[in-house]
Amino acid sequence: MHLIETELFQLELTVMLIDRRISAPENTLVNIKVFSDNFSADGSIHIDYKTVGLFARQLKHIYETRRGTASISGIRDSRNYIEFRASADQRIYVKGTLEAKGNSGFTQELDFENGFERESFASFVEDMYQTYSAAEEGIYAD
Repeated sequence: MHLIETELFQLELTVMLIDRRISAPENTLVNIKVFSDNFSADGSIHIDYKTVGLFARQLKHIYETRRGTASISGIRDSRNYIEFRASADQRIYVKGTLEAKGNSGFTQELDFENGFERESFASFVEDMYQTYSAAEEGIYAD
């Protein structure tokens, strides 16, 4: 699990490689939990594992240069996404949408946006980068 936590915001990402051998573009599931102010949601997106590596590299770029964006979105889950953006005021802003079908059968959706100091982002970035930066090069059959 990878975590960003501040007084008003918490984001948890859990990346699960479903099968290293499949060539389908949806070989990885990313579970997402977000708590933003007094709202919360959890959902998931299906992606290609290499996408996690690219995302980790983008996060590192944002942290080091204080510029740019990094985003991740699902292949089938087109409404679900997370985007980080560096700003001139040295803060990191995050926004996204999580949509899921609830137990009642109704679709629930949370659009969220929050910001935090760049240093609150440091351990999350380093954890993601160390864990997934090599993933962009691809996964191979065992």
